[in-house]
Amino acid sequence: AMEPRPDDLDDLLAQEPFVRALARKLVQGGARADDVVQQTWLVALRADRASIDSMRDWLATIVRRVAATMRRGEERRRARERRAARP
Repeated sequence: AMEPRPDDLDDLLAQEPFVRALARKLVQGGARADDVVQQTWLVALRADRASIDSMRDWLATIVRRVAATMRRGEERRRARERRAARP
């Protein structure tokens, strides 16, 4: 993987308030939003950012995917817990 340029990281991190606000809107609870933000940064930092037109649009897509994946995981966990709780 190519090492990110410092200006690239600055551009990415400048979007932090936007990423956090979108995460809060998509998931209820500060801790869950923090998890979404953290996962978003992991995905974004590992990705090839060379051909991104709009950093904000690209990050919004990642935030939405991460939030949806976490929601599905929580739904599966609740379903497992309901099945396990039956007598």
